[in-house]
Amino acid sequence: MTIQTDVSPYINSIPSRLQDSNKGTYGKVLVLAGSKGMSGAAYLSALAAYRTGAGIVKFLTHEENRTILQTLLPEAVYEGYDEKTSMKDIAAKNIAWADVVIAGPGLGTSELSEEILAETLKAIKVSWTDDETIIKRAPILILDADGLNILSKTPSIKKELTEIFEKIPVIVTPHPMEMSRLSGKTVQEILESPDMAASEFSGNHHLITIMKGSETIISDRTGEKLFKNTLKSPALSKGGSGDVLSGTIAGIYTLLRADKKNDIRKSDDKIPETQNLPELSYYAAVLSVIIHAKAGQYAAKQYGINGVLARDTANSLGSIIDQMLSSQ
Repeated sequence: MTIQTDVSPYINSIPSRLQDSNKGTYGKVLVLAGSKGMSGAAYLSALAAYRTGAGIVKFLTHEENRTILQTLLPEAVYEGYDEKTSMKDIAAKNIAWADVVIAGPGLGTSELSEEILAETLKAIKVSWTDDETIIKRAPILILDADGLNILSKTPSIKKELTEIFEKIPVIVTPHPMEMSRLSGKTVQEILESPDMAASEFSGNHHLITIMKGSETIISDRTGEKLFKNTLKSPALSKGGSGDVLSGTIAGIYTLLRADKKNDIRKSDDKIPETQNLPELSYYAAVLSVIIHAKAGQYAAKQYGINGVLARDTANSLGSIIDQMLSSQ
């Protein structure tokens, strides 16, 4: 197991936005988030995805969140569900539309939330995991917050996810309490050795783990390659910061994927190599943590280290990316 701390290889990998691009170039991000009356997490995640470059972002959330979300972020597409909705049908429809999914921010752990998450994972397993779709769409799943809490207590959902792990990149973003629920380790054990917790979880489940903390650890799918973010940003110790991070991952992934596809187009190859997706996803995870931390620092200069709100961090993401591009 090796732990890297040098940010320069990752910062130097940020691509400029393509001059001949359109909204389709930068992907369709589905944000499955927000339980009844809990719209904030969905908004922050979607806002961050847009601020980092995603082309189209869509909310899939409880119908009661419609008015506030369409008011806060009219640029986003919206679809609502309630207790009368066929979760199987709405999940299948939206997975057929999306190529990046964020599942979990503010979703809650009710039976309704469990059902929509379970049906979404089933739809991913059916629609995303054949080789042709993987090659064409290069999809990714990001599980955060209540997505992880539901996973930790629902064996049937764990089974659905296990069948997805091997086919497409999956990124999980636990804080120590969530990792404790997922792994069975105590919170103290995780705090004493977050690198080991991330490495073991990734190695055991073949996914990318972002072990959140003051020095966040990112492990690749093997558990052997780790990055430690030493850019501490105390301004991020506010509610909603994790939701911003999940959206940042989605947005950065769309940038990297579009650049990769453009390189392939220029080289006259017809399709991307699927084996590149795990590395692309790992770079997106590391870059997102770095950019998120720097955005928190940037926002603190404007609002004071105690005054930063999660949306201030989200609104700073684009400026940080431009700064990084100018420093390359």
